[in-house]
Amino acid sequence: MVVGLFSHGVEYLALLKSGENEWTVHENMHGIQDIITSNNKFYAIERSGGTIIVDQFFSVGFIQHAVGSPTNRKFLVESSGNLLTVEMIFLENSESNAGFRIFKLDEENQKWDEIKSLGDQILILGLHQVVSVSAYEFHWGDQGNLIFYSIDGNVEDRVMYVFDLEKGISIPLENCPVYCNLFWPLPVWLNSSESVVSSSMEATPGTEFANLGICEDVGSSFLSS
Repeated sequence: MVVGLFSHGVEYLALLKSGENEWTVHENMHGIQDIITSNNKFYAIERSGGTIIVDQFFSVGFIQHAVGSPTNRKFLVESSGNLLTVEMIFLENSESNAGFRIFKLDEENQKWDEIKSLGDQILILGLHQVVSVSAYEFHWGDQGNLIFYSIDGNVEDRVMYVFDLEKGISIPLENCPVYCNLFWPLPVWLNSSESVVSSSMEATPGTEFANLGICEDVGSSFLSS
């Protein structure tokens, strides 16, 4: 079975079973913001915060308990065996323009629970998906609980940020030279200065950083334990 997300002014969920030649479009499944496969099921999150579940037998279920706000962008990601909704909150009068809330699915009780920590996990947000990786994979110890993201815009003007979920603050990635190792070679839209690039090149893969994550910003830093 294939589940697809189609857009015709609004996003619709469509299903295609093996042996069929046409998609089945579900008119009542609209305003979908993201879709993911997990535990042999498909999960889709609506703009309203409702959750659609499609199992391998083509049965469609709904979790009516809404997650987040209908005005915020939502992503789905599997992290450490849990299904998460990442809510991107657009903020006014903020340089980074975004904050985040994380929710974990409790399918047995048909609800989403907000969580305050990702543990050692790091989330990397693209324009249409999220990837979850372990800080240990980058030899960062337990220095996770971070979200890397950028705000939509022209490629030349796009800036990447680091959001610390524990502190609830965002800092431009170019002010965090150690984290730039994640994105080497650096994409042109990262806008990192020459000094930042030089600093990131000096970091040797596999090295434990004693002062990992110190980011220069006005009155704020990420401090390793």
